[in-house]
Amino acid sequence: MPSEPIIRREKSAFRALTDRTRALLPIWHRANMASMQVLFSRAWWLCWCLVLGVLLGQNSPAVAQPSLQQKTVGGKTYTVRLLIEENFANLDNWLVEMKSPRKMKVQDKILQWDARNSMGTMWNKTLVRGPSLIEYDVQNLNGKNNINAIFYGSIIKKEREILLETTHQRTGAYKEYHIFPNYIITYLSKDPSTDIRTWRIRFRKNPGFNLLSERFITKRVSSREWQHMTYIFGQNGSMNLYVDNHLVHTERDMNEPYRLGYHALRIGATHLKYKNFKIYRIVPSSPPDPITIRPPQRLHLIETTKGR
Repeated sequence: MPSEPIIRREKSAFRALTDRTRALLPIWHRANMASMQVLFSRAWWLCWCLVLGVLLGQNSPAVAQPSLQQKTVGGKTYTVRLLIEENFANLDNWLVEMKSPRKMKVQDKILQWDARNSMGTMWNKTLVRGPSLIEYDVQNLNGKNNINAIFYGSIIKKEREILLETTHQRTGAYKEYHIFPNYIITYLSKDPSTDIRTWRIRFRKNPGFNLLSERFITKRVSSREWQHMTYIFGQNGSMNLYVDNHLVHTERDMNEPYRLGYHALRIGATHLKYKNFKIYRIVPSSPPDPITIRPPQRLHLIETTKGR
């Protein structure tokens, strides 16, 4: 058996170890308690954030969409939703395809585009899906009366719409728009010397520069008079052009009509002003356009409202 002094030394060492351990326990306990407090405080914070997010999500309104409205053109009423209203404060909503120099300026909510010695196209960046109604006011200042537009321009690659991504490949030359899907509508008069003019209207479908139809009208337009253009692409392939609320041409595309793409203003050999540009989406609740009988080859004189 161990001697008495050895037993006393072992007991003394054990008591010293125990006392040392007990002294360390509060430090370990306090450290763990602090860690636990931090952990629980973070957990509670995350929980409160989640609860607050749910409550805000329930109480906050959804992203507001423009309300539906009724729009009457040429005696027919459409249910529409406004997609874009352009006030021409700048050209941020547009992509211009044109050789330099680009003589364009915006002032007082009006775009002035001088292309008497050139031609160009200006795409609105709003992608349009489905039937649509497009309207704007236009004024000829100088040059030929070429009031043209392109609709539902689209280039699909690997199920992606890439028309705007390929803008660097185009210079505004007319033939560049004959090789991908779109409609080109031209409304022009070559005789600016008189108020009573013969206007030629053409509806074309691309690719292929296919002429769907052509019409001539006689219309009184005084010098520098604003004209209100309205293009309606209906649900059944119909395409209607109104000038100052008068139907001047109608056509129906029976072969897979386009209803997805971008709309553009098109100019060539003229100097124009634009204002009040708007694009509407025609909602399905609108009745389909009737299949109209094509107007005669030449229409009667249309008297327009002056001073628009």
